[in-house]
Amino acid sequence: MLRVLLLLLLAHAANGGEAPAAEIVSFLQDNGLECCVAQITRKQGWWSSGTGIDSPRDLRFLGDREIALMPIPEVKKTILKTLAGEAREQRRAERAQQTRSSELLGMLLASLETMSRGFMLGFGVSFIYETLLLNRDFYAAEADLTARVKRATVRAAVLGCATAVTMHGSAIFLPHWMRHTWLK
Repeated sequence: MLRVLLLLLLAHAANGGEAPAAEIVSFLQDNGLECCVAQITRKQGWWSSGTGIDSPRDLRFLGDREIALMPIPEVKKTILKTLAGEAREQRRAERAQQTRSSELLGMLLASLETMSRGFMLGFGVSFIYETLLLNRDFYAAEADLTARVKRATVRAAVLGCATAVTMHGSAIFLPHWMRHTWLK
């Protein structure tokens, strides 16, 4: 306990009056760096200007060059380099996961857009064909006009869904890079 208090006081003096957080002190102690808490958490020093760390999350920002300049034993530098490398690797893995999630969302939204455009295209073309070309007397019929419009709407909706699924499925014939280039 006295040793921890002494380390905190040394770190407090080395940081210009600022004591390091207990979180970083316990982290460094757990990883065999209890002798070097003051040097690692120092904010100003002859080896660096403002390179000290406040929390274990800051380890990823320590580069090998800054660690090499620290006045600590070589064995402790190796431990610190390993910890910093692991922190950087963990951050890269987190970023890769975020990138994969955002790419998945982008592909999902692109698929939904393709299907909605296909539905609108199929619906519109079917309705126009039904009302203007197929039945020339479509609007001339007075008694069953409502039934004809309902029937044309249902056919258009079915054809719109079919067109949407066809457009979405036709993406298998176009390479991903080509579709991706078009979206840019």
